[in-house]
Amino acid sequence: MLDLGLPFASGKLEKRGEDRISSTSMALNALFYTWTENGQLISSTPAEVYKCMFAGSEWLMDNVLTGKYKTYNVVFSGSVKSVSDHPFFYPANIIEYLNGTKVSPNCNTSCISPDLLDAVNGIFNESDYMQQLKEKHFGEATPETFYGYNTPDNQFMPFWSSEPFTYASAMLALTQYRAYFNNLNDGGH
Repeated sequence: MLDLGLPFASGKLEKRGEDRISSTSMALNALFYTWTENGQLISSTPAEVYKCMFAGSEWLMDNVLTGKYKTYNVVFSGSVKSVSDHPFFYPANIIEYLNGTKVSPNCNTSCISPDLLDAVNGIFNESDYMQQLKEKHFGEATPETFYGYNTPDNQFMPFWSSEPFTYASAMLALTQYRAYFNNLNDGGH
């Protein structure tokens, strides 16, 4: 897991641009796959899309290897990021281990394990759901307020980032750009 050493969210916008290379690459790849066919721009492509493809590709080409921007991306984030989104503390009508052993929601948190399935099957009867909202699940009250990620109470939101994935995505976007614009210069649309 990558430890970014970032401060807790302060409630104000903080521009870091840690995923600019990755997000630009992904956006360009989406545009190329959507608006080109066989290395040629589809005739109905809006001018704004063409400009984004060109300007984004030029920016990526100028910046991908400079080291000016970090190459962070999120290839996976932790499934549970705080107590307020822990699935075991919410109403459920299936609570059992993977081997089929039923578990009481009155059990404390020591019953929670990677083998525990806590889910809703079908449509929850509204009155049952409202009743369960008032009950404790594994010794905890159902969270009713979400305070966001990376708050002092939550402490962190783990994620895994892959620098090779960022570079591979950028290389794909720039390869498509080069193929398209070379074709354009050769008389393609």
